[in-house]
Amino acid sequence: MYLSLSKQIGIVILLLAVASCSMTGGQRSSENDWSKVPEVYIKALTAAKGDDKEATIKFLKQTISVAPTFSPAYTNLGLQELRAGQLELATENFKKSIELTEHNPVSYHYLGVIARMQGEFEQALGMYRKAIEQEPRYPAVYLNAGILLDLYMYDLPAALDYYQRYQDLSRTSDDVVSKWIIDLERRISQGDVL
Repeated sequence: MYLSLSKQIGIVILLLAVASCSMTGGQRSSENDWSKVPEVYIKALTAAKGDDKEATIKFLKQTISVAPTFSPAYTNLGLQELRAGQLELATENFKKSIELTEHNPVSYHYLGVIARMQGEFEQALGMYRKAIEQEPRYPAVYLNAGILLDLYMYDLPAALDYYQRYQDLSRTSDDVVSKWIIDLERRISQGDVL
């Protein structure tokens, strides 16, 4: 089934927990070493897993205070702020995370989500494409790009490609997206293309 933004963010937080052990001081490490991850950041991830938003934000801010170059803390703080509808703060933290670690598909993806929410469709598509360029096996970004192209930019063939790629990368078939694919194929075959 189609994942809501909140569920997508929850999954991304867990993925960032895994990725964080290879990110230290804004640098990519070749080994997974949890000893280099700030202890308070692990507390933040635990709070996020338990859906304790206040504690999560508190621990993420503490992480940034003790490790100001630890990029995943900014990304996770941006995700929490996005969940709370604080788009400006989320944008600032995603950009700071990218400043510290250029290879940052999650931050680019959610900058795209924010741009779409603000009606900046070309910018959103650019952010999604940057995320895909950095991590071609990131299903959620294909889904959001497909939605953008389908519902907002009316590029049905491109939307169909993104939806199909999303389905290919997902561990299970998404029935809602499967219906969208069938609908787009029908509309394209009937010439309902701009």
